[in-house]
Amino acid sequence: MAMQTDGKTLPRLLPEVRRIARVAGGIIMHFYAAAETRPEIVNTQIKDDDSPVTVADHASGALIETRLAALTPGITVVTEENDTLPEDDAGLYWAVDPLDGTNEFLDRTDGFCVRIALMDNYAPVLAVIFSPVQDMSYFGIAGGAAFRQDGTLAPVIMQTRQAGSAGEKGYLRTLFNAKHADIGFYKENSGNLSIFRGLNLPEAPDAEPGLPRTMQVADGLADLHVNTGKPGPTPETRLTRTSGYIWDNAADDLILRNAGGITVQLSDGMPLSFRQPAREKMPAHIAFGDIKLGIKAFPELKKFANN
Repeated sequence: MAMQTDGKTLPRLLPEVRRIARVAGGIIMHFYAAAETRPEIVNTQIKDDDSPVTVADHASGALIETRLAALTPGITVVTEENDTLPEDDAGLYWAVDPLDGTNEFLDRTDGFCVRIALMDNYAPVLAVIFSPVQDMSYFGIAGGAAFRQDGTLAPVIMQTRQAGSAGEKGYLRTLFNAKHADIGFYKENSGNLSIFRGLNLPEAPDAEPGLPRTMQVADGLADLHVNTGKPGPTPETRLTRTSGYIWDNAADDLILRNAGGITVQLSDGMPLSFRQPAREKMPAHIAFGDIKLGIKAFPELKKFANN
């Protein structure tokens, strides 16, 4: 009988997946510590898309693949570093980024993590994110709460903050990935692009690496995370910049939703959709902590406010 992603199965799987993510994080930290004095140990190579990959990526990926296969026999494990495809993209499969933030790992900024999501019918139904340097875990299952656990302390429920909680000068705390094209996109368009109108954004957004940016939004530490990724080939495609893959975004989307936020596509303002092949690039998007902010940028979101 095929595995069911129901109210009994997912809670049973979640602790096991969390353990897998922590073990993978331990493997990454072994290489991170060793590379401080022997950087050659990580054996960095450049992939076809010009992004780096290290022995830490591969070691973490191999551990996760092996353990997920034992935990859920017959469920395909798709990772950034393997060539596996699910038999049916609409069915069950694991979407894994065994070391998200390889550039940050190499630059020794501490801003990297492990991401694991179980996909079912084009949607994440279980999510785990582990930041090994900070020993911080984020996790949840579809329809439940969003949790954060700091080390061995008791897990706490995360909740996004209302837009009225903006900090100094009333600016919204806005997060970007400095390794992508986000800052240039922001500077070019923050004053004239319709999606930013009505939002009180700072002149200099926060681009410092650290804990996952969407998780900071989910935890009420920031108001929005703009993820534009790489630019499209022409000015007309600037809103369809590609921003990672399902394994980069699925876990974040589920946890943010559980915490009360929403992720929307820059191109059309619709909630971020995973209804696409597993190895296809995803659209640029914004993670909002308060859906009222999203409605200011995209009025059509109003119909999703109570969903």
